[in-house]
Amino acid sequence: MKQVVSSSFSFKWLPAILTLSVLLGACGSANVPGTLSGNSASGSGTGASVPGVNLADLPLQRFALPVSNYQVSSLRVAGGQVYVLPTVNAPDPQRHTVISLDIASGVAKAEVLLLADEEGFTSQAVAPDGTRYLMIQNVAGNWVGAAKVGETLKKMPLGTPGDNLNFLTRTPDGRLWSLQYRQDALFELSVQSGVQQSHPVEDNAEDLTADTGGVLYYSRFLTNPAVIRFDPASGQTRSYPVGIKGKTRPRLLTATTQSVWFVDSWTRKLSRIDTGSGSISDLNVPAGAILAALSASADGTLWASDVARHALYRWQPGQLSAQSLSVPGDGPRALEVESGGTVWFESAGALYRLSP
Repeated sequence: MKQVVSSSFSFKWLPAILTLSVLLGACGSANVPGTLSGNSASGSGTGASVPGVNLADLPLQRFALPVSNYQVSSLRVAGGQVYVLPTVNAPDPQRHTVISLDIASGVAKAEVLLLADEEGFTSQAVAPDGTRYLMIQNVAGNWVGAAKVGETLKKMPLGTPGDNLNFLTRTPDGRLWSLQYRQDALFELSVQSGVQQSHPVEDNAEDLTADTGGVLYYSRFLTNPAVIRFDPASGQTRSYPVGIKGKTRPRLLTATTQSVWFVDSWTRKLSRIDTGSGSISDLNVPAGAILAALSASADGTLWASDVARHALYRWQPGQLSAQSLSVPGDGPRALEVESGGTVWFESAGALYRLSP
């Protein structure tokens, strides 16, 4: 078990943090027939071809975003809502504007949050009850904002002045986790008690994610590239070495209870780790693909977005070759798969829902 540096603090919800909620447009959904088609492409990894599959009759819905030219960095789905976050360096006032989509009504709502000029969002996590947690970057003192749609943002200050935190992740027990860059640590926050802890990590941790059981994974690169498994229940870690020392950069992690997938940004290979045996297998990726996001459903189906070929790829459990789907617009980006298998992504200023 690694050393744990812990501290405790008291916090209270601060009503002085003002939320300006503005309905910028009621954006209903529209079916998009015929926008998906199979593409044949030669694969990497095992060298086999990636079969093209005609999936044009799958239900695809489009939901327009209420902010033009919105730069999406993150998409989360919970409690009948889709939550969208801008990039940390988006232009004003967009970088302080969050969007939520009510799936049943198809209405998208933009909320301008009253933050300091130097503050911005780095990441988000959403609880099953619809509470959205936002990691707010501020050199004088980072904090987590919490609120449901339309509610006043409540503030939880963090004892991490001068540090950068990203990849906010929630585990089923309600704890929030993030990566600290300057301290090289895995940061833990108990929302109920306010207790925070920093678990030291080795060498350039990135891409924190959690599987459905609440086990955490993050990547390590440069000195000894690996994917690291951290069990919050025991505090113990397991390392899965990957690639070549000093070159491999495992990124875009996504995980189930049996598997964790990653992309090596050096070779652009997509790989799967069997978390039980530790064995690693490469999956076929179309030539020229630039994968921007990965997301997996509980049954082990993996989806990936390709911003170069403007396509989605689906690997069904046990398959090394993907089915390919062309998508409208300049995406897809900000990919997320719901527990039931429904796929959400952003492209060209709209959210899309694909029901396989």
